[in-house]
Amino acid sequence: MIARAAALWDERRKANADRPRFTLSISTPTNQDARAIGEAIRQRLLASGELGQTRMTLAAIDKNTGEHYAMPIATGEKVRLFSRTNAAMLDGSKGAIGDNGSILEITSIRDEGLVLRNDHGREGFVKWDTLADKESGRMRLAYGYAMTTNTAQGITTTEHIFVTPGGSQTTDGFKTYVSGSRHRERDYWLTSEGAERQEIAGRRPLGDPRPIREHDIWTNWTRNIARQPEKTNALDLVKIGEEARRNAARAFLKGLAADEKREAAGLPADLSQRFARTQARAGAQGRLAETMARGGEEKRQALARIERAAPAVRAAVAAGWERARPLIEAAHRSARVRLQSALEGHRRQAQRRAEEHPVEQASRKRGRSR
Repeated sequence: MIARAAALWDERRKANADRPRFTLSISTPTNQDARAIGEAIRQRLLASGELGQTRMTLAAIDKNTGEHYAMPIATGEKVRLFSRTNAAMLDGSKGAIGDNGSILEITSIRDEGLVLRNDHGREGFVKWDTLADKESGRMRLAYGYAMTTNTAQGITTTEHIFVTPGGSQTTDGFKTYVSGSRHRERDYWLTSEGAERQEIAGRRPLGDPRPIREHDIWTNWTRNIARQPEKTNALDLVKIGEEARRNAARAFLKGLAADEKREAAGLPADLSQRFARTQARAGAQGRLAETMARGGEEKRQALARIERAAPAVRAAVAAGWERARPLIEAAHRSARVRLQSALEGHRRQAQRRAEEHPVEQASRKRGRSR
């Protein structure tokens, strides 16, 4: 899937090489996939001689995931920034050359840093210290040939390629809308058939012999890209807090009213005792909730282990069936031959009896006539 995405990117770029204003972009759900696609595209550019010789390999970090990786760079390289980055412009001015998600081209590699060019054609020198992560010291850079769906928001290109190497389960309706509306002329969607089949098989019972057909794959793909998960927003949190406040006020007034009735009847107030009992019940419920939470976590872990084992079990069942099928088919053929032979013997015996019956009748008649 990664190689196919890089090949499609190369095909579309070359097919539109005569269009100076043609632009092409790739988006994918995760930073790991974007980096893998970027590395595949970079290998194609190196093979075609479109990048300069690799000058150095950076120790880089993905600030979104915290992942560390080695990043070879060369002149002509497209890189992505992870934060607003200041530069000393080659025209003598100073300022920001890009923001988080900006894609820039390396025009020169120096001992002190990089010379980068942005989409507006401005070039500026950026020191290594400016690019370095304050905690790890690694460079906050990634290849800029592919980007995540979130980073792709706001861009518009002539053509766009949306890639889901992990299958359509890694996206939903919101992300698909973002990646599916980045183009002016044409959009391509690539997904992994293997990942789609694995998701479909994972939802079926173990040992389900039904084949996964093309229709099932498209149905699964459509179901995933149509999902619209609900998210709790700030107004929902305000509503929940207000409801909790009202319930607490009602409970407090109810307790005071009960205490006043006892005092009017000449009985001692028991608000403090009822409060203590409520606290005890709350403590018991809290312990019960913790026990249930632990049980739920154990159940989740058990289901996860079953889920991880499911493909192996399914493969073992399928392999066992494949090994047993020749024996079962041979036994079936043998039983059918024996049954046909028995039926044929029964038919011949019945035919002989029918042929012998008229001879016996004639013999009896001749005996009576004598």
